[in-house]
Amino acid sequence: MNKINYFLAQSKQEIEEAFLLIYKEYVKQGYLSERGANSKLKVDSCFLLPDSATFISKINHKIIGTVSVAADSRFGLPMDEIYKEELDELRGENKKIAEVCRLAINNKKHNNLSLLIPLLKLVVHFGFYKEIDFLCVAINPKHNSFYSSLFFQDIGKLKSYPSVNGAPALAKILDLNKLKKIKARNFFIKEIIESNPPDYNLFKKL
Repeated sequence: MNKINYFLAQSKQEIEEAFLLIYKEYVKQGYLSERGANSKLKVDSCFLLPDSATFISKINHKIIGTVSVAADSRFGLPMDEIYKEELDELRGENKKIAEVCRLAINNKKHNNLSLLIPLLKLVVHFGFYKEIDFLCVAINPKHNSFYSSLFFQDIGKLKSYPSVNGAPALAKILDLNKLKKIKARNFFIKEIIESNPPDYNLFKKL
């Protein structure tokens, strides 16, 4: 079986391929339309910041999974579109936040969970590396139980998300400082944090 490798997307080609995968998967899920006003994937300024990152999984040089961590700044975060009030509460407490977003997996050929966990491991360790207090995410409610099992907590009520064709969304946050304490009591979290942790040199952009 071919090995799946995980990287920080560095080249323009890798980032474009990652965004193409996101577009295709979002169209399949109904989050984007093939035509019309909501047929384009918005590229927010936050994705261009040096403290933001896009991670990819590859097999045979083909990207089959991706997730991004968007750094907070004066540009804001994508989920500010509907959850700005909730995020501003964290900002008001001088908490360093980042958004986990643009998650997509080519689920026709590969098991979602087996690809998702290594990507989330990179996200969590990147958060540690950047000394982020809270990872924020806007998810479809159908994924709520999974994220709750990873100790993401609700911070916002159910809303409609215009950028993804009005799909329902829930805002959740992961307290990375608490996560380090939880690991001793939760096998799954301990695996993400301690089992084969990534080399932090991976997070240094060229």
